[in-house]
Amino acid sequence: MANTANATGPKTPPPDGITLFPPEIKSTPNSVGTPVVREGINTLGTNVDDIRPWIKRDIQDYKRALIDDMLKELLYRCKLESGSDSASASEFESKEKEKEEKEKVRLLHDAFKAGLALCKVAAMREAMEKHLTDFINAPTEVPSYEPFVRAVNHALTQLRDVNINGMITSKAAEDSEYIEGGIIFHHNDYPIKQKHQGVDTIRKPVVVVVSYESARSAMKDGKKAKRTQLYSDIACKKPGDNFTWPVVLSTFEFKCTPKKNKGENEKLKYDTVGVVDPPDIAEYMDYGKGRSNAVQPTGSTSVPVAASLQVQGMATRSSQKRNAETLGSNEGTTNSKRVKSNNEDPNDEKPKRTDPIAQNGMYAAEMFAAHPMRQHVISCVVEDETIYIWYFDRQNAIQCSGFNFVHDPVRFLVLLLAMQRLPYAHWGHNLTFEVEPEERIEVEDEVLGTVDLKFDFSSPDCTTHYGLRGRATNVFPVESTRLSHLAQNLPSRNNTDKLVAKIYWPEESRQGEAEILEEVHRIANEHPNVMDHVPDVIWSHTFQGT
Repeated sequence: MANTANATGPKTPPPDGITLFPPEIKSTPNSVGTPVVREGINTLGTNVDDIRPWIKRDIQDYKRALIDDMLKELLYRCKLESGSDSASASEFESKEKEKEEKEKVRLLHDAFKAGLALCKVAAMREAMEKHLTDFINAPTEVPSYEPFVRAVNHALTQLRDVNINGMITSKAAEDSEYIEGGIIFHHNDYPIKQKHQGVDTIRKPVVVVVSYESARSAMKDGKKAKRTQLYSDIACKKPGDNFTWPVVLSTFEFKCTPKKNKGENEKLKYDTVGVVDPPDIAEYMDYGKGRSNAVQPTGSTSVPVAASLQVQGMATRSSQKRNAETLGSNEGTTNSKRVKSNNEDPNDEKPKRTDPIAQNGMYAAEMFAAHPMRQHVISCVVEDETIYIWYFDRQNAIQCSGFNFVHDPVRFLVLLLAMQRLPYAHWGHNLTFEVEPEERIEVEDEVLGTVDLKFDFSSPDCTTHYGLRGRATNVFPVESTRLSHLAQNLPSRNNTDKLVAKIYWPEESRQGEAEILEEVHRIANEHPNVMDHVPDVIWSHTFQGT
């Protein structure tokens, strides 16, 4: 496939004399990147190099946010009264915006205080020092995965007892119907397959965030394992059985520089200081360039009263440049016995290293595809000792400025606290569609009243979307008693009660497809030979809060 990542999709002009769109709209604004090539998704079955440029196109003009701004937003979504996924434009424009911002600052302030208090506990501080010392002394990338997972899961177990006024408690989060037992970080680096247009993709994310029950299910003897054993030991190893993308809440992709002086181990020692300062510079990752956009942060201030931890007597490796011998993450090793992902040419003896930003983007695309109505994905890239949070939705991607989680464990704990308490809906899931395979949903319509729907997401006739931005069109067979009755009464020769549903995120600036087809029907009524070739729209509905 030619590299046409900057192209837009083909645009067919309407017949002479017919105007279906306002003249100022010339093309679909988001018809770039992966939305353009989704019809040719079967290229994934051979070599995903063909799709990588389109992922790059989806993320290359990402938006930027400061890390503390993202932490405030994530914490705010963990509020007890947290409701819909996104507020309306009118809410953002109202006076409530100022009140909301004050509450976000308060939550971040209180979370920093709680993180500091936890780090003052000797056992907690010593455990973090041990696990993160093992992490920074790993000679290459692969040996760093286990101590990272140990550090994170130990922190999660200690954070269970932390309560922030106004935030969901750990018990409430663990009792959630969709995240049973709470979250757990799990070393994966193991093939996860998913089918797109009849073709399997194979991905091997290094670390995945899943529910406690999903982790137990992936263990051969997981049902017998105690909670402490699962967090402290079992989850640090590869799973006994493959995870599936529908159970993955988030992924962590790694890019680590091999240690030059392998015989000289460093040792972490934390001492407390009096205030949590924003990072000195706001660093971002650029595709293919690594850490190249360091700028002075603006709009951030120190958070008073709370405090951080300071590393004493150690040198950082974060600023070292990657060299040609850098071992990649899951797709960068060359063990001939391993299962290759289809990010690689199976005939290559030494596979190409995928840029971690593109790799992270492809994991996000898999998470989107696993839940067709998923509204956003949160994932992270770990470069040496720096974490970059990525937030993807159907309009764009946001990258947060990185922070050094080894030198700044309090900020690290605040991120883990937010992830631990984040409701399932705020991981991006639309609860309206989170139903069992044979379960019907009911949607209230102003004209028709209650409309029943039963989607067949497993049908071989589905057309699914693989990508990040754009309309994300998915087409599924659907059953509906209410709508089938309407279909049978249509004045056309399409005499059937069989229905399909097209679910997508259209541009708000464009005319709706249902309106367009009304105009098409009006014109086609004058041409009987045309009428039978025009699809009938039985029902169109806009879901709010998406």
